[in-house]
Amino acid sequence: MGQIIGGDVWTRVGPLARKASSRRIVTAYFTAAPHLALRRGDVLICDASDAAVRAGATCRDALASAFYAGVQCFSLVGLHAKLFLLDDLVVVGSMNATLNSARLCEACYIGKNASDRAAAEEVFAKVRDAATPVTEQTLLRLQRLPLADRTKTVNAPALAMTLSREGQRRSWSVLLDDGWMDEHPTEMELQGSEIARRQLPAGVSDVYWFRGSSRSACRRMQIGDLVVSIWASRPGKARYVFRPEPILHIETEGSTVWVYLAEPPQARVAPLLERRVTTLLRPAVPDSRWKPRQFARSIHPSTCDQIDRLFI
Repeated sequence: MGQIIGGDVWTRVGPLARKASSRRIVTAYFTAAPHLALRRGDVLICDASDAAVRAGATCRDALASAFYAGVQCFSLVGLHAKLFLLDDLVVVGSMNATLNSARLCEACYIGKNASDRAAAEEVFAKVRDAATPVTEQTLLRLQRLPLADRTKTVNAPALAMTLSREGQRRSWSVLLDDGWMDEHPTEMELQGSEIARRQLPAGVSDVYWFRGSSRSACRRMQIGDLVVSIWASRPGKARYVFRPEPILHIETEGSTVWVYLAEPPQARVAPLLERRVTTLLRPAVPDSRWKPRQFARSIHPSTCDQIDRLFI
């Protein structure tokens, strides 16, 4: 029999995907999905239309990475289904193949019986027949598309905007680990996120936050400063860098500082393995001796601007 699970579904689905010998993924949006461990020969179908890419719903860089890794990629305009075929397992749920999904409360059904498999195969075949293959020409065209710049639309306080205009705002890089995505928020963090959301204009989805020691560089951060967030599953392994986003709210209690930022558009997530980004962030990129969450470093505003331009 099948099973319905809810909450942090990726803690269950992720290991199943990594253990599978083949993965066929139907997802409305695709940004970066290390939990799926896509490899050569796998199949990915998503909405990679111009509108989805411009809005940041699907990440053109992540799509290109999958394509050049040997994944068979397809695009279907208006796709909203989420169906994962992992060997003989069928997963149907609410979650997209995005990093953000790992932080949301999702639900899915996991089944293995013959009737589930037959129905899933039929749906997958229909979606694939309706989809268009992604080619190198597709990727080149998507790279030329202008992306919506949410960084400029965030309604940060007037002081922060003044600092930014006068070139006085500071820039930081912060290392985040898996715990940043998996932790359940406390009541204080939920209240802080509500305060930060009041700075967001309509159409911007959410905020995220991290915490650090008051003895770290976090104590010097101010509202309006820009933060380049680096996500690492563990030191030396797959890393991603988020486009610089402004700090919307800061709280301090005891020896802990909470920093709240605008949720970066997922289209602005890029592999840190690219030489350009790694070079720009050095020495901010952690090596094997670094421990996640203990390092917030000041970076030169010009470095932050160069990183920002990589996402345009």
